[in-house]
Amino acid sequence: MTYKRKDKTIEQYIEYLVEGITIGNPEKISKGIRTYTDIGVTHFILHFIGLNERALRLFHSKVTKNVN
Repeated sequence: MTYKRKDKTIEQYIEYLVEGITIGNPEKISKGIRTYTDIGVTHFILHFIGLNERALRLFHSKVTKNVN
């Protein structure tokens, strides 16, 4: 794996991702997104790792319907 960030070690970056809104169960992701919508953020860029139809259906049913 190539790692080019200079501000964090790879371990710090992984921890940052795990504590972020993009990794976790639907409840954690919904809560993280609400944190941003509560302060006025209206657009997000999402990246699904290992994208498959099941993951998209889960995201749609458990996350998008809970943050609106």
